[in-house]
Amino acid sequence: MSRDDIRHLALGFGLGLRTDHYSDVFARHEAARRVDWFEAISENFIVDGGQPLHFLGQIRRDYSLVLHGVSMSIGSADPLDQNYLKRLRDLADRFEPAWISDHLCRTGIHGVNMHDLLPLHFLGKPIMKNTALIASAMAAIIGLGVAVSAKAEDAKNEKCYGVAKAGQNDCATASNSCAGTTTSDAAKDAFLYVPTGICAKIAGGSLMPET
Repeated sequence: MSRDDIRHLALGFGLGLRTDHYSDVFARHEAARRVDWFEAISENFIVDGGQPLHFLGQIRRDYSLVLHGVSMSIGSADPLDQNYLKRLRDLADRFEPAWISDHLCRTGIHGVNMHDLLPLHFLGKPIMKNTALIASAMAAIIGLGVAVSAKAEDAKNEKCYGVAKAGQNDCATASNSCAGTTTSDAAKDAFLYVPTGICAKIAGGSLMPET
């Protein structure tokens, strides 16, 4: 990992996202303004719709986001759950997290999710050889297929509102969930990432959204 990669991962001060935080975030409370990014539990948002995705879209509009999972079960002898990986990839495509993490452990057996972080089995002969464990982790990464956009978290960029063409915004707006979802040109609550200092030079550009 290069120094540039490390700087890319240094998003600032982050906080594990809980429903108790929503009111402060949406009211732009002083404490919420001190947070640079939130960590969301992936499984809480791998749903077909409703308030969880709506609220996460509102938060992603103003904050960087990372996803942390508890159900990939990389350390299990079971094959990886391809449906879970697909839904996680869909979630990542929608909200563009800076990264995705999970635990190197077992979370189930024989297709049953135990909803717990179970240690790897090393009594006598390991349930998985090290090479198999590494292959499983790599398969999860390849299966997920997440391409994180560096532009979204690069400290040299800024959000410029009111300049995106319809369908070309970089992420969430007040009425749309995430990237590429605006229906009109120059929407005042839709942004593009541009190099720092450029937004002020663009006609109609603003560093703050308007609703």
